[in-house]
Amino acid sequence: MDFTDFILRKWREKDPYLLDYEGFQRFLKRALTPATHYGDWYVYYCATENYWFLRNERTLEEIPIRFDHPPSKLEIQFVVQEYRKGKKIFDQFVWNFLKPIVVFSADCRDIIPEWMKNRVQIERLMQSLKGDYGKATDIEALIYIYTATLNVVPSREWVRIYQFLLKKYRDADFLEEIKLTDYEMKLLDDLKEWIWKVQLSKFKVGEVKK
Repeated sequence: MDFTDFILRKWREKDPYLLDYEGFQRFLKRALTPATHYGDWYVYYCATENYWFLRNERTLEEIPIRFDHPPSKLEIQFVVQEYRKGKKIFDQFVWNFLKPIVVFSADCRDIIPEWMKNRVQIERLMQSLKGDYGKATDIEALIYIYTATLNVVPSREWVRIYQFLLKKYRDADFLEEIKLTDYEMKLLDDLKEWIWKVQLSKFKVGEVKK
């Protein structure tokens, strides 16, 4: 009995119903490599090109890094952790562009001025480059307040906040320079945090939007 027959027999003993070719190949590759892993990440060997790589046993995801030697557990741990960090940054960056613009009511979505929509992408890019997450941008807060004022009468504080934001983006002579009070600034920050949470509830980071 050669080694492949031996492995096949072991595979059958493991589960006689799992005789699919791909499953056997995965089992065979695992048998030919050291039993080294980190969590769900295991070492696999590509015999045709002579390199080792990491695959997640649960998700079947592969890390696009090739080893010219069987990696140690420490190497696997380092690569997996760095891969997770990079993936998290990338997912956050992509999510920040794809997340929806929050408006006061659904029927307000079509009346957002074009210059505001264009500014959203610029501000989201600047936010992503800084890594300053956790709050919506000022322009997104302005859009929400703008759509809200079309439906309800704003209080004095929200009129001042609206004017403060509008002056930031539209340098019109009729707009007076305003310095927000600490209370008004907190209202604005709370609004931006709330918008962020709404966006996160609609579209999770790392989720593919269908």
